[in-house]
Amino acid sequence: MATHPKVTKTYAGKKRKKPGPKGKFGGTLLQYLYSKCTEWEACNSVKKTGDFYTKVAKYLLAKHGWDFSLTDNDALVADDPNGLEDPSPEEIAALMDFSKLKDAEVACRREVFQKLRLSMGQWYHHHCKKIVTSDSDKKAELTGTCAKIMQAFTDLAPGMPHKLQILHVYSHEYYRERIQDAYNLEMKRLTDEAIANGGPMPPVVATIVLQLPTTLGRPLCTTHQPL
Repeated sequence: MATHPKVTKTYAGKKRKKPGPKGKFGGTLLQYLYSKCTEWEACNSVKKTGDFYTKVAKYLLAKHGWDFSLTDNDALVADDPNGLEDPSPEEIAALMDFSKLKDAEVACRREVFQKLRLSMGQWYHHHCKKIVTSDSDKKAELTGTCAKIMQAFTDLAPGMPHKLQILHVYSHEYYRERIQDAYNLEMKRLTDEAIANGGPMPPVVATIVLQLPTTLGRPLCTTHQPL
């Protein structure tokens, strides 16, 4: 059975782009939309993005006219030096004045406005939320890294000093005077007992019970080894 070599297309000097929808915005229009991301974030934080989308839709219609749409066929890449300025309140009022229009034209303009407002909501929710989320992730990552560094310094720092118990103070102060002789006698007794019974030798560290001074009023159980 004959086999045929696999045919592949090559693109000299060009990188193949992933398939997907084409961008609808460019040039000054794209700059204008991105310039409103901070305002969108503020409105989104208080759940009032509806008013924001209405305002942006009015701005765009006042700047580009009622024949403005967001299809791929529109040439929205013109670099207008005034393209980043918001329209005046008078321009917005004139835009939304339908008093001299026929009902059919009013209905058409309302439909254009609603579609544009919906498109603005979709665009800002996708693009600006992605920017905000990315910044939040970076801040969270930085905060986590700083916390790890601070924890490492905390682990290296010396611990808080502990208050010595009566047992430790007594052993430190009176070992040679009151404990060492008793320890040696106890170790000798345990050693002799082990030899006589053929048992294991006592450990180097042994626990002995001594009588504390009468001012402390209780016996002292302490563990020591010979110096």
